Amino acid sequence: MSADVQDAQRIIAYDCSYPGRDGLTIEAHLARPDRPGRHPAVVVMHARRGLLPSFRDVADDLAREGFVGFAVAWQTRVPPNDDNIMPTDQSVMDDLADGLAYLRAQPFVNSERLGIMGYCAGGTMVYLALSTLGAFTSGVPHYGSTHGSAESRAISPDGRLPTAYQLADRVHASLLIIGGDQDRAVPVEGVMQYCEKLRANGQECSVEIYPGAGHAFTIKGGRSYLEDAAEDAWRKTVAHFKRTLAA
Repeated sequence: MSADVQDAQRIIAYDCSYPGRDGLTIEAHLARPDRPGRHPAVVVMHARRGLLPSFRDVADDLAREGFVGFAVAWQTRVPPNDDNIMPTDQSVMDDLADGLAYLRAQPFVNSERLGIMGYCAGGTMVYLALSTLGAFTSGVPHYGSTHGSAESRAISPDGRLPTAYQLADRVHASLLIIGGDQDRAVPVEGVMQYCEKLRANGQECSVEIYPGAGHAFTIKGGRSYLEDAAEDAWRKTVAHFKRTLAA
């Protein structure tokens, strides 16, 4: 590896936190390129077992690609539990909005160029964020639910948002959706219906479906991880953000 490449891949990474609107401290992990300037940022929404090291690693890897990676512990209000009880959709969006305020205040962030990606339940939150926050111009959900999940249906109606499909008319962003043809939690048919609705509304949407891949196949250390497919999906994820968030 050349010295220029090594310099480009140097990062600064650290755990951090920010205040939610009711004063609750929301944990996060931030990574950025170790060089001057303002960089586009990508928010990372972890899967339903919390902000595990693998999701911190995603933020770090994004920084090596030239982005500010910001992994938010969106389950802070209701930590991971055996009953799979989640914080409400609305509370997650509120906490994410406060996280965006923190992120935008950082002097190394280009606040006009924001993307978001996420895994499993975090992928579902990506869809909701793209529809409700108006902050993102690019998104890459990895097998999030477009038509609602068992966990979301268990949320109290007071805090439950409509499904991604129902909110698709509000999206103004370029999407790349990552999925597997063996994913029983997120059927391919629903993903394609969602993407077709976006396209009908004039939004860019592409889908990468991996043969033989089930749910969570891109999460390192997970039991469903498929190395070759995951590495290809990562390359496509990075390429999408570089194209859509480029200065």
